[in-house]
Amino acid sequence: MKTLTSLLIALIAFGASAIWYGSSGAAVENREPVHLAYPGLGLAVAEQFHLASGGRFALEIGTPATAEELVRLHREQPDVACNLDVTLVGPEQFMIKRHVTELHNGGWNDENLFFPLALFVLPSGGKYELTLKSNAVTDLFSKRGAVVRLERWEDVGSALGWAIEVWAGYISLACALVVALLLRLQPTALKPAA
Repeated sequence: MKTLTSLLIALIAFGASAIWYGSSGAAVENREPVHLAYPGLGLAVAEQFHLASGGRFALEIGTPATAEELVRLHREQPDVACNLDVTLVGPEQFMIKRHVTELHNGGWNDENLFFPLALFVLPSGGKYELTLKSNAVTDLFSKRGAVVRLERWEDVGSALGWAIEVWAGYISLACALVVALLLRLQPTALKPAA
């Protein structure tokens, strides 16, 4: 009976931690934790976020593509001049302050995507805050609007690996349920004979 009780506790602990770890690693918030409107002249925007793990992140600014741009196969855009103060504050007094003056066209889909050259390296998981302050009008973004995202630059693990961890957690909890039913329904059959 003690063995089954210990097994039950181990199955529940493993199942809960596997589901939590697999879910947090695969979560969108761990890959793209920040979505902010591009700030207007003299304004600042900020967002707090939590990461399951550290890594390299790019500041991505997306602005809607025009109908004319959408039909073009290639639509490289010129660099965009800007005047942004970027501050990232994190755990254990971690802080990055950068002044961004130029954004480079880095891709497109239904948006035109722009990035500063430097990536942000966040050392660990934990609670962070990103603050952006605009010190000048950026014509392209003020005319079309823009969204600012902080996007993980590389994968933090296999999507299959995260899914396997979650499923292993659910299987473990299902096994714990079977063990709990055995303990509940057959207490005398499991006791050793005296």
